[in-house]
Amino acid sequence: MRQTKYCIAVVDDALQLLKEISGMGPSTLREIYLCVGITKNKAFRILETLIAQGFIKKDEHLYSFGDAALNLCRNNAERLKKVQNKLDQELVGWEGW
Repeated sequence: MRQTKYCIAVVDDALQLLKEISGMGPSTLREIYLCVGITKNKAFRILETLIAQGFIKKDEHLYSFGDAALNLCRNNAERLKKVQNKLDQELVGWEGW
């Protein structure tokens, strides 16, 4: 992770937490705070904030992506597909394609 003097530590921690959940899949609080390297209390508070915003959901004792995070992924995938289609159309005009 690249730190600059303009980084906001808690935002950086929250994004790192999201990346860890992305890689691990549904995870317990303990798994998350140990992987991210922050305190249990800080991880809990970040997770609760992300739950309130819809980015994380909690089922039993497992945290995973919520609808807001999934919608971000879906929207970006749609944008990438449009770019890919445009590039494909441009390639059709090239000789040999």
